[in-house]
Amino acid sequence: MRRACLPLVMMLACNPKPQDGARVDPEPATVDAPPPSEEPVEPEDPEAAEREEARQRARNAPPPAGLAAGLVSDFEGGQLGSEFGAGWQKGSDEMTGGSSTVELEVTDGALRIDGTIDEGSLPDAWAGAMFFPGDQAMRPANLRDKPTLVVQARGDGPLMVKIFSERNGTTPVTTSVEIGEDWGRYEVDMSTLVDEPYDVTAIFLGVPAQAGSWTVWIDDVRLR
Repeated sequence: MRRACLPLVMMLACNPKPQDGARVDPEPATVDAPPPSEEPVEPEDPEAAEREEARQRARNAPPPAGLAAGLVSDFEGGQLGSEFGAGWQKGSDEMTGGSSTVELEVTDGALRIDGTIDEGSLPDAWAGAMFFPGDQAMRPANLRDKPTLVVQARGDGPLMVKIFSERNGTTPVTTSVEIGEDWGRYEVDMSTLVDEPYDVTAIFLGVPAQAGSWTVWIDDVRLR
């Protein structure tokens, strides 16, 4: 009898019965992990990178010499000059194939702008005076330190204001200011027209964009 029980005892010892309430978890199955997915890498656009580098250089460029004083022109010397930048020139839609014309004359300590708007050039007709804040005409200038244009004006309104920038090429951003027969002081925040005016190539002040002949006077042009 003892010989017959020995194998049974050994079997029980090798395969103990779980205690009441005890949980026996099965061995976890081995699952091969999926290979990590690799997102496609977009190739770098060299032209976009170059544009961004040029933008950062323009944003960090020093302001024009003379900008700190703020005065552009007061025309007291009787000349069409400026305290900094490349000065003033006539500007009209003739530059883009239109037929509007303009004449500039400094008289009585102010700049008189006589413009004729060609009806056939509407709605994109324009004529007036262009100030170039850079060291050459249409050369960008960083005006971030003084983004507000201040000007004394009177005449046949409204006074047209255009801001040219390097980023927009030959397409300016345009606004207008209502003026009257008497002198008044007017302000234009250029940063509302050109975000961060760090590459302004020209500031235009001119006659209304309406067919006919118009006269506008400007004086004491400043940036602040």
